[in-house]
Amino acid sequence: SVIGLFVFFNPLLSDLFVGTWPILNRLLFAYGITAAALIVLGRAMDGQTFLGYAGAPLTLAVKLIAQFALLLLVTIEAGQFVDWLGIRDSGTLLVKFSAVIAVWLVVALAVDQYVRRRGNRRLLAYAWGYAALAAIAFIAAPMLLENPFLGRVLVGTTLVFNRLLMVYLLPCLMFAAIAARLGACPYLKERPSWPAAGFALLSLIAGFVWLSAQVRQAFQGPILYGGWTSDAELYTYSLVWLGYGLALLGLGVWQRSQPIRYASAAVVLMTVCKVFLIDAAGLTGLYRVASFLGLGISLIAIGYLYQRLLLKRR
Repeated sequence: SVIGLFVFFNPLLSDLFVGTWPILNRLLFAYGITAAALIVLGRAMDGQTFLGYAGAPLTLAVKLIAQFALLLLVTIEAGQFVDWLGIRDSGTLLVKFSAVIAVWLVVALAVDQYVRRRGNRRLLAYAWGYAALAAIAFIAAPMLLENPFLGRVLVGTTLVFNRLLMVYLLPCLMFAAIAARLGACPYLKERPSWPAAGFALLSLIAGFVWLSAQVRQAFQGPILYGGWTSDAELYTYSLVWLGYGLALLGLGVWQRSQPIRYASAAVVLMTVCKVFLIDAAGLTGLYRVASFLGLGISLIAIGYLYQRLLLKRR
């Protein structure tokens, strides 16, 4: 029955009608009730023996199948919700991927919060499994396959309040929350910190891409791919990137976080390289003067901040 439900009658693999309403549809009956029944069965099987043998492998299999059913439920429901909204254009697939990523991250954070309150460490693997899937999907879809910079993908016509908020800004904030929770997780003290660093890096990249995409959308419209880059747009990239680096520096000083200050230094250094390698050759007139002047003032301010605050505190 499970094989038939997951393979032969899977809406992701065939054109099955699942209903018109989000959440309250046939998916809830097919996968939600199945997952609930398997979870109850798995709990009833804990510590039992079958035909004189330990039932742990069979119990584990039942629990894993239940989690897979839940994964299919939230994934297909997220895509069905996008269809219910009536989004039918070149950016539909990007929006669906973003909705699925957001749902997976919400599930990861919710399960982690439940583990912290209840102390059930066995559920922690499910939480970070969803987070890892979301990270892989984010790299594969919004960053590579459906990247609006690499193809004619519609991102919206409204400034700031467009699809880029869900595609890049929401994952940026949620990856940052996951990195913070991983760094403060009481169950991971003896493990290496690279998972938290990985999610923090994804958050940094997502925020950087969101700001760059917003600048591109402001000058090019709903399609980011192609188009001629004006001096004003080229200068705005430097201005926004520098502001991003300064904002990270302020956050790092406020939180007394050395990794955030390192991230700020990386963004500022990239902005410096962009100003000297691209702006110096591409910009003309006052834009070139403003680019170098703004960079110089910002670097002086950063040096003053480190000298007066960080070194004094140390």
